[in-house]
Amino acid sequence: MTQIGFVKTAIGALIFKGYAQLVYGLSFRIALGDDEANLYRFRYKIYCDEGYINSDSYPDQKFSDKYDPASISVIAVKANEIVGAGRATHYSQGGLPTFEYFNIKLPDNINRDRIVEMGRFMVHPKYRGKARLVAIGISLQLKKYVRGNPDIEWLVAFMSDKVQQAFAALIPFQTLAENPLAEIHIQARGLLPGYWEKGNIHPVIAKASELL
Repeated sequence: MTQIGFVKTAIGALIFKGYAQLVYGLSFRIALGDDEANLYRFRYKIYCDEGYINSDSYPDQKFSDKYDPASISVIAVKANEIVGAGRATHYSQGGLPTFEYFNIKLPDNINRDRIVEMGRFMVHPKYRGKARLVAIGISLQLKKYVRGNPDIEWLVAFMSDKVQQAFAALIPFQTLAENPLAEIHIQARGLLPGYWEKGNIHPVIAKASELL
């Protein structure tokens, strides 16, 4: 059994969390209460530093969007400081970010109401040498949430080829077919102008049962 395969087991997940806490002081939890304001400030700092957003557009130095009310966020914490985060967004009247940014060809057999989007994954620059460790911890917490919601059948996201390959063992996302971008998608991308310069970013999909 591979290391990732072991972490997928109940005992493996428990050992992983103990190891992350004991050796690196990392813990993982769903963001609640005061966590949310700290999370939005964390997002803002990371996105500004990466050049994804214009700081002038966020005078309160918090980055959130219309999808947060339909989402749960998971945070990685060290010494009471958020060092990583990820988000699971339910399909709602507002749609999903993937549908906003891409003109995807969603297979006919997929019910949109049973889709959750995995996104807003980020790690503090100080801990990017341990990015895989943080990603596994966040994925375990998201897995617990997803598995606790039987109505969630599909997961979508958007990512670069490099990221898709790096985390294939955590979840084997498959690339979705696309139509040419419409003006509405181009306008939406203008909210994160720096992000789309990263490389070949595309929409992906997987069964929820395949998460970690």
